[in-house]
Amino acid sequence: MDIRSTSKLEFAICPARLKEYEAVRSLAHMALLQFQNALLNREQVDASYDLVGIDETLIEDGTYYIGYGMKGMVGCGGFSKRYIEPGKDFADTKNARLLDPKTEATRLRAIYTEFKYGRQGIGTVMLAYVEEQAKRAGFHQFDALATVTAEPMLAKAGYRVLERELIATKSGPKIPFARMTKSI
Repeated sequence: MDIRSTSKLEFAICPARLKEYEAVRSLAHMALLQFQNALLNREQVDASYDLVGIDETLIEDGTYYIGYGMKGMVGCGGFSKRYIEPGKDFADTKNARLLDPKTEATRLRAIYTEFKYGRQGIGTVMLAYVEEQAKRAGFHQFDALATVTAEPMLAKAGYRVLERELIATKSGPKIPFARMTKSI
């Protein structure tokens, strides 16, 4: 466990456990709904669940983390050490090959903040923690598929946009994303 803080809140970050999976998914879905609601239409917000998510393999691999404040979860986030084409379904991640940290970029995955703690720096602190952990695992390059709400935070943290695109979802609507990268 690692203690971190923003100017308004102190919280502990620790590796996620499988028994917390549903709670983390719930936090992620509520964050998507509440933070993206002003930027996307409702159909796009609902469809974004198809593309942005947390899979159990991240937790099993020990690369997903939860921030806990005095009143419960305040945020979460992680990185993948497996190759999954960004924006694709996470259903078969257990069989995905491991990335080579010396030659391949890790993928930033699912950094979310509990809505009531939004805009207090928790996402930024979680991002920095995830980058530290990835660096310890040998990675020096990060790739991210940023939602419209994550892009400003990532840009402020030194990520640069490679391209912007609309990605089709299973349920129909296209969702705007920015492919971003950063050397760490």
